[in-house]
Amino acid sequence: MVYIFAVGGGLTLLLVSYFASKTRHPFFTGVSSAVLGAGGLAAVNLLAPVTGVALPANLVTGFVAAVLSLPGVIALLLIKFFWRV
Repeated sequence: MVYIFAVGGGLTLLLVSYFASKTRHPFFTGVSSAVLGAGGLAAVNLLAPVTGVALPANLVTGFVAAVLSLPGVIALLLIKFFWRV
């Protein structure tokens, strides 16, 4: 099972890197995307006392936030909401 997640994460990283490389400033695009994702994850956890929703800070959520940015954080929230994880 761990291999499935490792292969899926590697493919996701390759796809995001490929599409970021097609932009005008690929390094800036990748770094800004990762910073926005980490900021979104931090905002969710900072607002947890108010909203009652928190995402655990672990390797998986950090990877999703860094690679997929804000859409990844929103996907994590939807997964938590719909599947009651």
